[in-house]
Amino acid sequence: MHRGTPSKPGLVLGLDRGGNCRGVAYRVAAKKRAATIGYLRGREQVTLVYREAWRAVWLDDDPQQSVQALCYMVDRGHRQYAGRLPLDKQLHYVRQGHGRSGNNREYVLDAVKEIERQGYRDKQLHILAGQLKGIHEAS
Repeated sequence: MHRGTPSKPGLVLGLDRGGNCRGVAYRVAAKKRAATIGYLRGREQVTLVYREAWRAVWLDDDPQQSVQALCYMVDRGHRQYAGRLPLDKQLHYVRQGHGRSGNNREYVLDAVKEIERQGYRDKQLHILAGQLKGIHEAS
């Protein structure tokens, strides 16, 4: 929905099992908890491809202490799970995708740019970005 339509789906990045990630944790006042969770469910649960999960997260300002955070983890059994798509199919979906949150190609390229800015590299995602830019890398 956000980067594609039912007739021309796109792809988005989501949390999957295994590994770890860096992100942003937001502290929400108790009185805004229900409204915030309602907002997140409306945004993240459009097609129910994600499962809500409470996970321990570590904050940069106190890496010794963890807090519980609501996360949205991809459901590998959902029909929209795309974590095993070959590169040619990924390219197809990303090139055609444009949804209510914008162009899928720009979303992927912006994500890769931000990952690089933070000093990280994901080989498969960078190959996809290279193909989207017209660079033909060998696998």
